[in-house]
Amino acid sequence: MNSTFKNIISACALLGCSAVAQAQLYVATGSSGVTTSFNFSINTGTNQVTVVVDNTHAGVGGVTGIVTSFGFNVPTGYAAGGSLLSTSGVPADTWSYFTPYSLSNFDQDAGAGSGQNVNGGQPNEGVQFGNSATFVFQFTNFDHVTGFLGQNGMSVKWQSQGDQAYGNPDTAGAPPIVPVPEPSTYGLIGAACLVLGTFVRRSMAKAKALA
Repeated sequence: MNSTFKNIISACALLGCSAVAQAQLYVATGSSGVTTSFNFSINTGTNQVTVVVDNTHAGVGGVTGIVTSFGFNVPTGYAAGGSLLSTSGVPADTWSYFTPYSLSNFDQDAGAGSGQNVNGGQPNEGVQFGNSATFVFQFTNFDHVTGFLGQNGMSVKWQSQGDQAYGNPDTAGAPPIVPVPEPSTYGLIGAACLVLGTFVRRSMAKAKALA
């Protein structure tokens, strides 16, 4: 019985040590009415930030645009060690990492953009209307999320519209980013349940034998 308890404790310890991602949906709307959604996920185990840019919804009056750059806040000191690890949904090798992300009047700590200038960019290399794109940023250390995003915590440039804007959480009051279990966490949960089930069955069998 003691060894079974030890197995349960070990499984729970693994569960507690597993990497946890954090996710938050941001929406940016420009003065022209153009709008784009940004889904940020932070994995503190791999030190990566994944941003899914959803440019599939027209703004007020049917206004649409092409995303040519975006930036976001990160905890102090993290931006310098960052890089743009991979992209999908935009032409290969056309986007670059920028720190700081110096978009006129909408500056952020880090970001990415097509072309050589976050205030310009190449519309033919951007996230076209009707499409989504995924950007993975690598950092040297991302063991906490304090100072990540926040109110006005990201910015975007739609070069085709000549528009730019801050983005904010798609819920009232700018709530904190919330934990989302990684796939490996689900596996550990299953393993812990299996060990617990085995213990319960053995305990019941012993109880019947002693009855």
